[in-house]
Amino acid sequence: MATARNVSELKTALARGCGASTAKAASVLYRLAGQGAEHGNSIRSEGGIPALLAVMQDEDVRTHSKAAEDSLGTLAHLVMQGTANQESLVAAGALRILVDLLCERRPEDQCARYADSMLTVMAMASQSNDVKLAVTEACAALPTDRLEDYQELAMFTGRGGDHHAAVQQQQQADWGTKVMRFLKGESWACQPPAPRSLGPDSVNMCAICISEIEGDDPITELPCGHCYHSTCVHSWLRQSATCPMCRCEVSNARR
Repeated sequence: MATARNVSELKTALARGCGASTAKAASVLYRLAGQGAEHGNSIRSEGGIPALLAVMQDEDVRTHSKAAEDSLGTLAHLVMQGTANQESLVAAGALRILVDLLCERRPEDQCARYADSMLTVMAMASQSNDVKLAVTEACAALPTDRLEDYQELAMFTGRGGDHHAAVQQQQQADWGTKVMRFLKGESWACQPPAPRSLGPDSVNMCAICISEIEGDDPITELPCGHCYHSTCVHSWLRQSATCPMCRCEVSNARR
């Protein structure tokens, strides 16, 4: 199967320490994962998750930002495609790597965005209580001041607390008008534009509830291009004014 060959190519490139080849192999897996859960399941079964995580731990390869971004983008696809993928990520030690990324990188860095999205989605919507607990425990290592940059993650891992209460209250007040305009069907723009899309049109899963989007399900597409069940995203936007996947801010500025 093509996916097995692609995973093998990534492993070989990592073993050789070839950054360019690793970046190319990671890019192929990123595109495959975006084509649906069948490819995501194959990546997992072929040992692709540890290989993708190895990209983030290889100091030579990490200098190739595209390799890191595509590896995390692939993992983000897998996270939204099912609980088995989430459990495999946890077993492979992904949570520590994702938390370290939040500590080491600026919030606007795309790798940090992916890490934040994966952790938040798993903490909020995983069908596995073990996964939710593991995420909460892993995020306990995040300094409180760092969590100020990741309000939704703090909220869903139980670390919002009094420290963030005033900030959250102000955000909710500011977001209230934005959300109501959105629910009325007004056109919203995305500022700043998402650096890279997760290819929402190619994945028939809602990243908020981690379940399949059926053909007759009402869906809502955010201005950044990511699609969700309408009820799921409307509920999400009452708590956060950012896209759950790419963390692109949803503002009321027209395109």
